[in-house]
Amino acid sequence: MSKKNSIGRQGIAAGLVIATLGSAGCGSATRVFDPPPPPAMEQDAQPPAPVTAPVTAPAVAPAVAPAAATPAAPAVAATVAATVAPPAVASDAPASTTPATAAPPPTAAPADRSLQDFVDGWRDAWVARDVNAYFKHYSPEFKGQASSAAEWRSARQRVIGRAGQIELHLGKLEIRREGDDRAWLTFEQRYKTQSYTDSGIKQLQLRRVAGKWLIEQEVFSTAKP
Repeated sequence: MSKKNSIGRQGIAAGLVIATLGSAGCGSATRVFDPPPPPAMEQDAQPPAPVTAPVTAPAVAPAVAPAAATPAAPAVAATVAATVAPPAVASDAPASTTPATAAPPPTAAPADRSLQDFVDGWRDAWVARDVNAYFKHYSPEFKGQASSAAEWRSARQRVIGRAGQIELHLGKLEIRREGDDRAWLTFEQRYKTQSYTDSGIKQLQLRRVAGKWLIEQEVFSTAKP
């Protein structure tokens, strides 16, 4: 610090010398030099303040709202949901004592009605001894065991006419179809008059002609005694 003050005092002294010379007749003399400015006073050196770089706050990404959860579609059942029966409601009414009625047993499919009707008509005409109605159930060419259709018809007319009261019972009808217009009928036959009785299996072969069934063949097998 003393060194700095000494330098300052020297400068001041030099300035006084120059001023004195000028006042002593050296007015024409020019200023040889300007006194140097006094040196800057050194002050106690202070460490420079640290330059702090501005801290930039990290950019904060805007918060993304979580996507709304999509409700899951209801699962479709592979099978029809079972119906839940409502709980039984207690009742004060007394329990019914009426017995349940059993369902009737299933009935068998009826036989071909047209064939059954044909056999019934044939039987009724025979029992009534209506020869004309009886012959209408046979084909015009039917001759049985006779040599011709005319011979057979003549013999049957005599037998039926002399028979008197006829009892004719037919068993269950069995039908075997052969296409739409042919059929075989098989059934048990029991025949009785005042003078004659027999029983056995009768077979009739029928053909439908112009929508009407007619007997083409007739076979009777007598039952063994």
